[in-house]
Formats: sequence, C-alpha cells, structure tokens
Amino acid sequence: MRNKHLEKAVDSTWSQGFTLMEVLIGLAIFSIGILGVAAMQISATNGNSLAGRITSNMTWAFDRVEEVMALPYTDAALSAGDHSVTAGSDGIDNNSDGEIDEAGETGNISMQWTVTDDMPMNRTKTIQITVTRTGPGGLRTVTLTQVIPEII
Repeated sequence: MRNKHLEKAVDSTWSQGFTLMEVLIGLAIFSIGILGVAAMQISATNGNSLAGRITSNMTWAFDRVEEVMALPYTDAALSAGDHSVTAGSDGIDNNSDGEIDEAGETGNISMQWTVTDDMPMNRTKTIQITVTRTGPGGLRTVTLTQVIPEII
C-alpha cells in the first residue's frame, strides 16, 4: 500500500508546473527571438528613412524639370554648359529647419543641371538635372534627363 501512495506523490509533483531550468531555457529562447525582431525593426526604419530621402531628391529633380520646361528655348538657364543655383534660391529647405531659401542658407543638398545643344538631334536640348544629398547613409544622387525641342 505504501508504494501506491509513493507513486501518487511522485506523479502529482510532475504535473504541478515547470522547473527553474525549463523556465530559464524558455526565457533564453524568447530573448533571442525578441533581439532578432528588434534588429529587423531597426533595419526597416533605416530603409524607410533612406527611401524617404531618395523620394525627396526625386521630387526636387522633377520640380526643376518642370521649371526648366516652362522656360523659353533661348533662356540663359538653357544655354549649353553646367548650371547650378545657390542654396538660398533653389526652392529646397537645404538645412532642414522648416524655412525654404532663407538668406545665407547652407546644407547638405545641392542641385545642378547640364545642358547639351543639338542632342540627340538638331534643334533640341538635352538637360540632365542632378540632385545630391549627403546624409547618414553617405552620398545619394538622383539624375533625371529631359529633352526639350525647339518649337518653330
């Protein structure tokens, strides 16, 4: 009879919960998983930030294309060669302070364009607009090319 009581006592101890070692191993596995999720979150945040900066560069380049397209074919800004604008007159918040084109503005964004006459054919101008930004991820450059025909 004593053996039955002993067996009952042993069986009931096994079904009462987890040992300290089982809990520690479970916590270690859970911690490793959470660290992996945190690393993925940081990577995703950095990727989204970079995508936002590239999108801003593209937007500024497209804006400049629209401005250049609105100019007369003989405008000085469309003469052959390299052109650029100062940070205080480029329509960009170069120093990210919420103010666009304030006096003496400097920053990590630059915009320039190159005009080539009679390319790809006579009476056309090829304009290559480049927006460059220096930031946490290094130097990022966006280049757009537009061909403008002379309308006669």
